[in-house]
Formats: sequence, C-alpha cells, structure tokens
Amino acid sequence: MTFQTSRRSLLAQSAAILGFAFLPQARAAASWSSEAFERARPIERAVIAHPFLKALADGTISRDKILWYLAQNAGYLRNYAASLSRACAKLENPEDRALLAQWIKDTAGTETWTLDLLQKFSGGRDTTPFMRLRPTTLFYASWEAKASEEGTASEAWAALLPCFTMYEVAGRFIAGHIRKENPYREWLSAYGDPAYSKTVESAVALADRLARKETPEGRARMTENYLTSCRLEWALWDAAERLEDWPV
Repeated sequence: MTFQTSRRSLLAQSAAILGFAFLPQARAAASWSSEAFERARPIERAVIAHPFLKALADGTISRDKILWYLAQNAGYLRNYAASLSRACAKLENPEDRALLAQWIKDTAGTETWTLDLLQKFSGGRDTTPFMRLRPTTLFYASWEAKASEEGTASEAWAALLPCFTMYEVAGRFIAGHIRKENPYREWLSAYGDPAYSKTVESAVALADRLARKETPEGRARMTENYLTSCRLEWALWDAAERLEDWPV
C-alpha cells in the first residue's frame, strides 16, 4: 500500500460506484459496523448535501477556502498520525498492529502531499495565516487524541474510523459530480483510486473484529465515539465553508 490508502483518497475513490448511500455496505446483520453505519446515515446525508463539497465538485469554490482546507487538513493529519500510534499500541494482534503501522506511514506521506498542494494552489501567497489550527480542527484532533489515549482499543479505533469512511462518502460524491471545467479537476481526478474502498473495508473489518470482543456497553461506547467523529468530519467541511477563524 502507498499513502493513497489514507486521507489522500480524500475526494474520489471509484467514479464507477455511485449511489445515495455511500458508506460501506452493512457486513452482517449482527456486526457492529452495520448498526453504527445505520445510525450514521443522517450525518452522511448532511455531508453530501454540504455546499463546500458541491462547490468543490463544480469548481466554483473560492481559492481561500481551498487554502484553508488544505492547511487545516495538513495540521489535522499530523495529529491523526499521533492518535493512530496510540491506538496501534493498544492492539494485541500483530497483524492489526502492522496494518496501523502502515497507515501511520501513509498519513505522514499524505500530510507532505497536502502541503505540496497548498503551495501549488497558493499562487505565491503566504500561506502561514492558514496554518494556525482553527477551533474545529483543534477540537477534532483533541477529541481523537483523548479517545485514543483513554479508550480501549475498540473505542479508540471507532473514534478514528470516520477518517476512512466519511471521506469515502465525500469522495464518491465528488467523483460523481465533478464538472469538466473544474479548475481543480486534475487534482481531484488524481484521487480516483478504486483501491481505497478495499482500504476502507480493512479498516471497518478491524472495527468489527474488535467489537466482537466487547460487551454490549463497550459496543455502545464504540458507536458513540464513531458518531462523534462522523459529526466532526461534517464540522470540518463546514468550518472550511465558513473560513472559520478564532474570534479574538
């Protein structure tokens, strides 16, 4: 795997796979993921209806919003890699630890790639003002850090999973709605990697394996962690749309 398996597949994975319900399909009726994904459907619908994604797909998005998003995403990724490391240390299975170790490397590569895009699209502007973490970015990163530090392995992974699943939601939406005259088409089209869905399946399968060892109470905590992070994924898109900054 290369770092395309992580957040690089940010906006498009499989243009050929289109539909309304974009989250990975329910595995087995009794699986944790089938229950959690069903609970997350309203958040999914809110994500694909968000004006930021629509403007990104049709190419009408402002340059400042692109720069805001890329800068904040780079900062988020730096923190996400640290949370992945904490979650990895909680895993008992060597194969699962190896999987997360690869995703940690992928995330670091994605951060570098995102910063390169930031400079490419800056047009020579000083991007330093965009780099300071905004309230939503900082809260999301802090929430994942707390979940990965204080939660069980399953609770930690449930909180980190939306980085995979909700970006598949956004990616498939963009892939199905991108316009030919979009000035960012070359960038967005580069993410059209069908292999990303396999990566998401692996991430979901890990969550289900961990959930099978949990009590009903533990599964419920996993679901709440998952839903919280899904909501924060939406919040990050929304903050980009608003060009969120510190009020003082």
